[in-house]
Amino acid sequence: MTIVKPRIPSGFPEYTPEDQIEFNRLLDIIKTTYELYGFTPLDTPDIELSEVLLAKSGGDTVKQGYRF
Repeated sequence: MTIVKPRIPSGFPEYTPEDQIEFNRLLDIIKTTYELYGFTPLDTPDIELSEVLLAKSGGDTVKQGYRF
């Protein structure tokens, strides 16, 4: 039986609870500052369908992403 060492794919950070609390605090400061200057929130997906990403590309783009 092969033992697999757990690891995180690049682009998907994993924080300890303490680090997540600090990350959230800093993100709240940034959000509040942006809103003070009239910016509105925008939330986009963390992942996208491969058909959409690769529709007009190819070549190296295929090698630069993960497939689920």
